[in-house]
Amino acid sequence: MTLGACTRNFLNCGAQVKNTAKTHRDAGDHGTGAEFLSGFHKANQLTPIITITGYLGVMPWEMCQVFY
Repeated sequence: MTLGACTRNFLNCGAQVKNTAKTHRDAGDHGTGAEFLSGFHKANQLTPIITITGYLGVMPWEMCQVFY
């Protein structure tokens, strides 16, 4: 369950970068060489993703309780 949440977070970040790169490519805004290759400029920011996972099982939770 936790691995699935992490995977969705990574995919969401990737989609944000891809959409930003498409916006720059369509506008013809290439920036520096590195910005051109990545499609992501220094001034761009990603929207933070906050994931809250709840355990609703009958058995007590035996795994880690703090993930930071």
